[in-house]
Amino acid sequence: MKNYVATAIMTGAMAVTPLASAADHADGSEVAAAPEADINDVYAWSSGGTVKLIMTVHPFADAGSQFSDGVQYVFHVGSAAMALGAPAVSVNIICEFDASQTIQCWVSDGEGAAADYVTGDASNSSGISSMSGQTKVFAGLANDPFFFYLQGFNDTRTTVIDFATNTLDPNDVDAGGCPDLSQYPGTATALQGLLTGSGSPMNEFATLSVLAISMEVDVSLLTKGGQNVSVWASTRNKGG
Repeated sequence: MKNYVATAIMTGAMAVTPLASAADHADGSEVAAAPEADINDVYAWSSGGTVKLIMTVHPFADAGSQFSDGVQYVFHVGSAAMALGAPAVSVNIICEFDASQTIQCWVSDGEGAAADYVTGDASNSSGISSMSGQTKVFAGLANDPFFFYLQGFNDTRTTVIDFATNTLDPNDVDAGGCPDLSQYPGTATALQGLLTGSGSPMNEFATLSVLAISMEVDVSLLTKGGQNVSVWASTRNKGG
């Protein structure tokens, strides 16, 4: 139903450097009609011999929101010997829920079989672990902080549109077509002021929550093709 790419590189020391991340809270009508399948963000990093994976869905979740029992939530993890190389081994971590919100997650071995499995009620903040102890998962409602000066951004956008429409001389643009604001120092200063506002960080999503699947997986299960790992995620209909 939806794919989300969040690429990460793991060095020999297993340090993770995110190369792409974003907040995604507005999609087309098809995904908006099924918010439990709408991926907001994906995160990946390593710590203490495990890889941490988080997928958030349902951009405006509340206490009554649930994961869908008709959707598979999938982390796709590729590993390679060389950074930015094509994955030598690809491991899928597939999670499903039933109507009572019992979760099942399978960690593949990269060859079509399951290397680990965990199931149960994962809504408690401490999560649940597989029998091997190599996989741990939490799934439930979570806060979704996002520090961004939204009002300043919206005011800046309005000002830029008005400036480009009513004030900007068509000749005062650079080779890329961007306005040369050195010709309009007052406008440049005003835009900087709008963007910075009070200068204090603001959690624009303080009142919003999401549904999160948070996993810890033993690094040995995810690095069979090498120490460089890439991660992306998808949601898809069961059987689809």
